[in-house]
Amino acid sequence: MQALVVAFLKAQFAALGESARAASKVPKEIPARFVRVDVGSANERNRIVAEPLLILQAYAKSEPEAYALCERARALVRSMPEHDDDRVAGCVASSLPVPFPDPDSSMARYQCTVQLLVCP
Repeated sequence: MQALVVAFLKAQFAALGESARAASKVPKEIPARFVRVDVGSANERNRIVAEPLLILQAYAKSEPEAYALCERARALVRSMPEHDDDRVAGCVASSLPVPFPDPDSSMARYQCTVQLLVCP
């Protein structure tokens, strides 16, 4: 699921002319606008349907930019059922972006979560 969401964000950012990069790991040199996609716990409804919790962390030069990037990434991931090839059936829940300072970087960072309904 993580790779699917990273690829989706990369494609959407490119289509929107957004300069942000997306990946599952934070590079040593963090780009000026960057979204990290991680996977938390996942609920299994049955043998066919799961609800993975995605953690989105947005990095930018300022708090307002990081917040806006996190909100944009959250909105895009929530829209995946409209764009995906039937693996993502819906969005179960999402949290609003909150400040999440990175002790290893001077960049601003915001974090939110999105829980999707998927048929893996």
